[in-house]
Amino acid sequence: MDWTLAGIPGGIPARTSISATIDAGVYGNGVTDATAAIQQALDASRDGEVVYLPAGVYKTSATIHLFSNRTLRGAGPGKTIIRFANDWGRSILDMRGLFYWNVYGLKRSFGIVAGGVKGSTQITLDSIGTIAKGDILLIDQRNDPLLVDPVGYEGLCTYCGREEGQRARGQIAEVTHVQGNTVSLNLPLSWTLSASLLPQATLVDAASMIRHAGIEDLTVTEDSAVVDYLIEMDGAQYCWLKNIEVTRVNRRGLWLIESLQNEVRDSYFHDAINGFGRSYGYGILVDAYASSNLIENNILHTLDGGFLMTAGGASGNVFGYNYMIDSRFDDPWWLTASPSLNHAPHPSMNLWEGNIGVQAAADFIHGSSSHNTVFRCRFSGWQDSVITSNNNAIELQYKNTHYNVLGCVLGTPGRSDTYETAYPTAPDNLFRNIWRLGYGGPSWAGDMNVKATLLRHRNYDYVTRHVVDDPVIADTLLPASLYKPAKPAWWGACVWPPIGPDVPGLVNKIPAQLRYENAGTTGVAIGHASASPGSRPSEYELFQNYPNPFGAAVQPGAAVTTLSFSIPEACIARLSVHDLLGRVVSTVFDGALDTGIHRFKWNADIFPSAAYLLRLTVTPPGGGSVSRERVMVLAR
Repeated sequence: MDWTLAGIPGGIPARTSISATIDAGVYGNGVTDATAAIQQALDASRDGEVVYLPAGVYKTSATIHLFSNRTLRGAGPGKTIIRFANDWGRSILDMRGLFYWNVYGLKRSFGIVAGGVKGSTQITLDSIGTIAKGDILLIDQRNDPLLVDPVGYEGLCTYCGREEGQRARGQIAEVTHVQGNTVSLNLPLSWTLSASLLPQATLVDAASMIRHAGIEDLTVTEDSAVVDYLIEMDGAQYCWLKNIEVTRVNRRGLWLIESLQNEVRDSYFHDAINGFGRSYGYGILVDAYASSNLIENNILHTLDGGFLMTAGGASGNVFGYNYMIDSRFDDPWWLTASPSLNHAPHPSMNLWEGNIGVQAAADFIHGSSSHNTVFRCRFSGWQDSVITSNNNAIELQYKNTHYNVLGCVLGTPGRSDTYETAYPTAPDNLFRNIWRLGYGGPSWAGDMNVKATLLRHRNYDYVTRHVVDDPVIADTLLPASLYKPAKPAWWGACVWPPIGPDVPGLVNKIPAQLRYENAGTTGVAIGHASASPGSRPSEYELFQNYPNPFGAAVQPGAAVTTLSFSIPEACIARLSVHDLLGRVVSTVFDGALDTGIHRFKWNADIFPSAAYLLRLTVTPPGGGSVSRERVMVLAR
């Protein structure tokens, strides 16, 4: 599988031509509805241009649509805030084409009669119809009963693929050339098609796709739990989300479906507001045949275990170097997936590399998955003492087969107590497993094939305290990456590769983790919890930092403390740290904020032990100034 093809060829473009700057004085005050102004500016812009939103809070009441070759850019997350305030919304921002109508409405499907071999970039069809260069093909076949099962715990997943879920495994590719009935593709086939399963290619016109559109440098949020998908990408190709914050999630922060070769990077998804799990509080869901997308270098926290999740035939995607922390579930005693390798049939050929999370799990709630790879990841299998059940580092349930797990560091020292529990051994949810394999299925029948087809090699765990190898594989050398030829330019001074049995210390911090831990000094908040009208704070309040005192003398690790304050109305706020003579030593944040409670992490590693003044200075909409102070103590 060639995972180097995931994402936008050549990377995200750097666009410099600004077609319109939205008037923040008129539309960025958090009161005036900015929906029409932003949409009109996007519609009037030309290919390759940027609509710019200066710092401010932009209230919206309907979905804002990005069409091909447009960019919506803010002044930075936490500075430019798009806040949805209405009774219901499908999404706040979308890049939504007509893929679904082409596939399920027009139904222009052609039989694949030759060329259906894994790695091939050419297929021959029984007829060509109107297929032309630049069009998109959805390639699928009927479910292989030995591999694909769309009947999960909740019954037949009729929406998990064409023909009422009977074509649950597929991939999407672009047509690069047509010669007679032979079509060339920009992406090679992920697996070999079977003539007996009636493989088909279904046409999606090029004009039905949203291409080369991007959202950058802003925060997306909602007043109350009324939006299904804060951002939706459907029928998108070569599109991107970069350096954005998505917070106050109802159902999904991002729903990425029926799309290919997009990028979601350097962003921050956090804080569900309407429950965790059972379709609520998900971070990024990659679904419905989404293919060869790159999800890289993101922070996700205080969400359901579906921080990152694949479902519905997602294929060939790469999830690289994402940091996940504070996994939540409505049953607080249950450790849920974080990330979710499968939640609906039939994700396959996806790569999970360099991620740090709690539990990597593939469930059978809606059906099966297969042939996914987990490489050089860190999963602790333990979060806190409140969670007493299902503490597994990796769980693969019934009919999640042919997985590869290599070069990972698994479990938590002093907490993980069992190396493996696998069907048909009687399960015990109180075990803290490194591996939990093959349970579930119809009437909890179990599946020994999960373990039998699992390839495990060069993984270190905190139960055996050894590197455990596959007994058949003699080669003990691991590549640094399965999709990057070398350390990326954005990696900085972090250890490369960061995780693995061949890496000093086994686990090193990844850039997304450092951004989370050092958020205050980079101006990126760890939480913007905007309030609904009925729960707005009544006054400006600066809370005591926590912990306090802080530093190596009182806590292990970096000298990091959390700073929090509340504001009752949208305003310009400045949070700064001063010495006792009043001199500014660090500006934590300076920009526009919405009403609510806001949290920042401040890293004081470069500062000496001392008492410091934490000062919040606010400029309310009506003018004037409000100031609050607290004393912090740094002890080394």
